[in-house]
Amino acid sequence: MSSHHVLAGLLAHLRRFRSQTVRGPDSTAAQLGMMERLLLSFRPAAFPHPVAALWDHVANLPQLGRGALVFADRSDVTAAASPGRAPANVLVLELKHIPVQPGATKRTKRTALRKKVAEQVEASMAAWARNHPRDTVHGIVYTNEPWRQGKQLTIPPPTATPLAVDLPTTAQLEAVHVPQDLDAPGSLAPTLSSALKRGHESDDDEGQPPVLSLPVRPPPKKRTKSAAPAVFREATFSDDEIERRRVLLERSTDLLDGTADAGEQEMQRFLLTNFAPPEFPYAIAAEWDFVCGFSNLGRGDLVFSSQPVDIVRHEAPHQTPVSVLVVEIKFIASGSSPTNRRKRTGARQKVREQIVAAMEAWQALHPRDTVHGLIYTNESTRHGARLTEAHLAATDPVQIVVPSLPPSLGIQTYMPI
Repeated sequence: MSSHHVLAGLLAHLRRFRSQTVRGPDSTAAQLGMMERLLLSFRPAAFPHPVAALWDHVANLPQLGRGALVFADRSDVTAAASPGRAPANVLVLELKHIPVQPGATKRTKRTALRKKVAEQVEASMAAWARNHPRDTVHGIVYTNEPWRQGKQLTIPPPTATPLAVDLPTTAQLEAVHVPQDLDAPGSLAPTLSSALKRGHESDDDEGQPPVLSLPVRPPPKKRTKSAAPAVFREATFSDDEIERRRVLLERSTDLLDGTADAGEQEMQRFLLTNFAPPEFPYAIAAEWDFVCGFSNLGRGDLVFSSQPVDIVRHEAPHQTPVSVLVVEIKFIASGSSPTNRRKRTGARQKVREQIVAAMEAWQALHPRDTVHGLIYTNESTRHGARLTEAHLAATDPVQIVVPSLPPSLGIQTYMPI
């Protein structure tokens, strides 16, 4: 069966499901529309063939779990178990429509939906690997949130490396025309060719129509909280570095909007506007994901480097290795009660675990970088000249002068010990 007929069959399967879902939430209709458009336009270079849509984790038992979309490097791959088939590389895609309305309730719902779709992609990857043990299974999440679109890295199995995938923006996806009559001759070819002004001819021997080569667009400018404007030390930072740090401040402010904060957000803001050790003068990442697009797998606070790198795509490989300083921030509660003493001990232990995890995650993204780690807290006894943790045995610790927090920082519960 040609790839063209496979695509028509997958679209027809989606439409049958839509017709059977008489009364569903608006998000279900939105997600089905996203699926249709992704089937028509999404062709990652490593996985150019759509092979499954709304597939059952266990055949004919949808109540045990159902996946969204699967793309593969060959057109003969199907969701049904086929022991005689040669191994393939597949990309399991799960998607979620996230509400964008303001309000505390919506923020809580967005957090829950992001966690749910991350769990879904892991479950779908496990189900596909169980049904096709010889396949190499990658996973990726697609949502309508701007920061989760553009260039992303897949979640690979333990034995594989992540692959870069170009995800379409919401505007690009909405521009894709979906045909009403799938049975009409040539109904899909005009749709694909008209939607893909930057398409390319497929190398499929069966004459598959051109597919969309989606351009990477920079994330749109994000709104910021009503906070005081950042004041940079003009004598310390160049104009380019000030602009880079403003972008990082804007990104971290947007990602942390509505989350609980005991003072760590202000501490992060203080470091971005004041901290520039001579060995690591460039800020290159703030609130960065250990695995791009999957914050539930771990997120670091700040990263500084010896050379400037792309702050929009910090996960992309550097052209040349750099030395980096991974910083983890923790606010330590003050007070002399037994409860506060236990909290302080627990917080110090947790941040030690966090810095090790963050250093290992950065080293996994950039194996050639020299990684150092620094813990930053509000305890005055832990400020001043500090030696960083060296990730590799061959790396010598670097002495860093860490700035002390001013009492007027604005942290309501800040009390130097």
